[in-house]
Amino acid sequence: MAYTITKASNPMSIEEREYETAKEVKFTKFTSCIGVLAMVDKDKVRGIHLAINDPQDNKITEKDLTQVINLVPANSSQVKVIGEIEVWKRSVKKVYDSLLEQLKKKSLDVQEYPFGSGVYGGKVEDGKIEITY
Repeated sequence: MAYTITKASNPMSIEEREYETAKEVKFTKFTSCIGVLAMVDKDKVRGIHLAINDPQDNKITEKDLTQVINLVPANSSQVKVIGEIEVWKRSVKKVYDSLLEQLKKKSLDVQEYPFGSGVYGGKVEDGKIEITY
């Protein structure tokens, strides 16, 4: 099975390799994962939960990023990358750097928020993505 990102069944419990769009989203616990939060239609946020490995323990590749980039709306007013960024920079640096580069082609406002293990999410407040804990 390849690295595949599927739609989550619950926007408040987005698991590894899932995405969902709502006024508020929350990821399951990050231990080595990152999340991409992208503004959608000025009042919703799309959360994409990215794991370093697929279910067969194969590492994410630059080719796999196409799915992520396709889920980020063109000209998204805001994109935030949150979570275990340092783990990604150590484990899959080339993929992480490529992800940022491609996201910056979709949005003029791409920000990074390196956090440790934990449960995070995002919501739209006053037209901006606010990170939730």
